[in-house]
Amino acid sequence: MKQKIINIIPFLILIIFSSYYIHKRIKLDGLGVPMIQSDAQIKYYQLIQYSEGGLQNHKCLYPGKNIDPDYRFFPFDYTWAVKGEGKTFREECVFQYPYFFALASIPIYSLFGVFGLTWVCLFLYLVTSFIVLGYIEKIVGLKSVLFRSLLAVIVISGYPIYSAYEYTETTLAVILVLVFLFYILDQSSASPKFSRKPVIGLLLGFVASIAPYFRSEMFIYLFLAGALYLVLNSFQIFPLIRKNRFTLIGFLIGIAFFAVWNQIEFGNIFGVRGRISLGDLSGSGIGRQLVLIKSFFLGDSEKLGFLKAGGLLVVLGLVSLLYPRFKNFPTHSLEIVFWSIFGILSVIIVSILSPYNPGGLFAGLRFTDVSFYCLVITAAYFLYHLENFDSFGFKKGFLVFAGIILISQVYLQSRLLKSFFPLMNRVQESQVQLLNIWKEGEKENLPVIHKNLFDALLISVSYLNQYHFLAINEKEANDLQDILYKNDFPGFHLFWYDGEKPYDNNSSKKLYDEKINNRYEFPARHYQLVSDRTELGYRIQRYRKIGEK
Repeated sequence: MKQKIINIIPFLILIIFSSYYIHKRIKLDGLGVPMIQSDAQIKYYQLIQYSEGGLQNHKCLYPGKNIDPDYRFFPFDYTWAVKGEGKTFREECVFQYPYFFALASIPIYSLFGVFGLTWVCLFLYLVTSFIVLGYIEKIVGLKSVLFRSLLAVIVISGYPIYSAYEYTETTLAVILVLVFLFYILDQSSASPKFSRKPVIGLLLGFVASIAPYFRSEMFIYLFLAGALYLVLNSFQIFPLIRKNRFTLIGFLIGIAFFAVWNQIEFGNIFGVRGRISLGDLSGSGIGRQLVLIKSFFLGDSEKLGFLKAGGLLVVLGLVSLLYPRFKNFPTHSLEIVFWSIFGILSVIIVSILSPYNPGGLFAGLRFTDVSFYCLVITAAYFLYHLENFDSFGFKKGFLVFAGIILISQVYLQSRLLKSFFPLMNRVQESQVQLLNIWKEGEKENLPVIHKNLFDALLISVSYLNQYHFLAINEKEANDLQDILYKNDFPGFHLFWYDGEKPYDNNSSKKLYDEKINNRYEFPARHYQLVSDRTELGYRIQRYRKIGEK
């Protein structure tokens, strides 16, 4: 009985962490506003767009289109929305986030509302942690409770935690790819532990095929995994296909099905996001890519570097490849070679081929969430083989080394986690404070005019409750005021960040100068200034129609 309790300690660790994360989610939601901002808000608008207008309603949701039908003062631009004839997808304005993710979110939104969208991401993240630990125990077969406990802490507290607190397709795409890889590798083994029923293989393959349409980098992961597995199996293509034929058939049917669907809806098999990503990659200069790669691995003033967040796991992965060179150690298994090479190579290739800056702090690493879990599995296989090696004298040193690496990784992650939640609290509290200011004008139907795109990061759910417009220069400000005056608006809020905006590598120099870091003196026309204040570095001015109180 005592041994059984000891054996479930790793899962108890996951339960404790899960309870803590759920508590934090409840606390964030207790502020009364869902934590949906930045690119997550665009995905939310897409969801509303399709749930209310139908599955073929691809035109950008824009509450202000009744007075701005040409989308001239639309508050979003590239990389969130694609506008203009040069990049049309049968519509003059299209949000460029994954179409199928918006469709998959509709049932969640219908049942649980907007707060359910963020809760399901946390749920998927926690499920992924349990699946990975279950794989380590049942498939890898690691027995040491100490090492399993350390790996449990690493799995559930690593940098993928960021995706759990954002409305994002990442958590769903990651779990689909991991389960698909687990199943394929298991079915190719001498003694599979998962069911070999054809219907399960077909269904799993079909469901997993949507992952690349959620996130483009999943194409890289799946292609790399397939190529690597063929190489490690000496290109025995037909025996591998025979073992996995039903799963592969389901996967190929799914890839073709979703490609045709995209072609019908958007005139391109990759959809909006995929096509834009390919275009951005081909048009990205070497200098810009080097800057993105450097900031990904080393970090910068805004984001966490991969070497700090996951570098120790890479070290352990490299050691797992090299340890058979030491005297008396057995040759490594195919599993160690696959997971270590796959984990390390995927980090490198995804970072090289990504044309985007993925965001600040933890968000800067979200393209490689799958790699993180693969490196944890590599560590588990390495420890398993050390456990089962007879020569204690040689393996002792490696066990101590592995233990130091894992404890150090736990320490680093605990420090990063300690900074993560206070940051989330500050961001959410700031957003709520700004939304409450705008909300003061809702009853009077006061629109919000933004002077630059940087301000659009925090529009959030306010977008659905009141008008938001963008005027990037004096001429646009004058023309917009004329429109508001003709439509009998009693006033408006003018909103802008009153400091230097950080340069975003996702934008061109032209876009940054004209629409992000632009500055101009607002020319009051038909309206007069009645209040002016600064909150959290943002200027909020209130204007009233001249002659009205």
